[in-house]
Amino acid sequence: MRTLRCFTVSAMMSLSLATAVHLQAQAAPSLQDLLKTQYKVTTTGSDAEGFKVIEAGTVLTLKKGGVIATPQAAAGQVRINPFQKMCSNTFKNGNLSTGRGCAMTTEGAHYLGKGSKLYLTKMEVKTKENKISFNLIECDTCNGAQAPSSMKSTVNFEFADKFLDTAEPGQIVDVISQVLEPDTSASAAAPQAAEPQPVVAQAPQPPPPPAPAGPPPTVQIGDPPQKVVAILGNPIVVLPGANGKKIYKYKDFKVIFVGGKVAEVD
Repeated sequence: MRTLRCFTVSAMMSLSLATAVHLQAQAAPSLQDLLKTQYKVTTTGSDAEGFKVIEAGTVLTLKKGGVIATPQAAAGQVRINPFQKMCSNTFKNGNLSTGRGCAMTTEGAHYLGKGSKLYLTKMEVKTKENKISFNLIECDTCNGAQAPSSMKSTVNFEFADKFLDTAEPGQIVDVISQVLEPDTSASAAAPQAAEPQPVVAQAPQPPPPPAPAGPPPTVQIGDPPQKVVAILGNPIVVLPGANGKKIYKYKDFKVIFVGGKVAEVD
């Protein structure tokens, strides 16, 4: 009987451990989810006037010249060659290659200059193909264009076999930043979608008395991530650390969380 009880307790403990490991694996965010904290996708659409940015995302600065872009048809426009495709670009082992043949045969295709500002319209992590694809479109307001831009492009970042299976987001960002680097100032100034609000006339009100000045809020040990973001704003990037740590990286420092609470500010 005693042997049976020991066996039962041992089996229950093994089952509980296996369940906990399974649940932890289910809760782990994917590489694409982690990269979304660094690269916000822009929502686009069109109307009778043509292409529209509905909600602006991250603005990216092109660090290398020679990326091929192709035009998309404007509203009501019919292409001379309706079967032409968008030319793609590939970045692998530090080298950028482009479909030169596609550029020569595609109506209106041209190379984007270094320093061009682009919106990310789609990001796809293709682990089995060892690559990450960025669909891009010119940010006309960032580039000082007078009319909406319709030049679009694709950049495929190719990696070594099985690299994406274990890669940290920071390693991926380092590679992507060799070609496309987030421009935080342009992203903050990019137009955001907003519903027009009616103007209602109101009688002037006397100004409220000034509130007594208090000390600025600071991050404390034990604070949850929501409070840290409320005080410091969104981090530049969120990185996973060892032993269940999570790191919020800001410009000049980083906040380290353990068990969902601030453990260190470095």
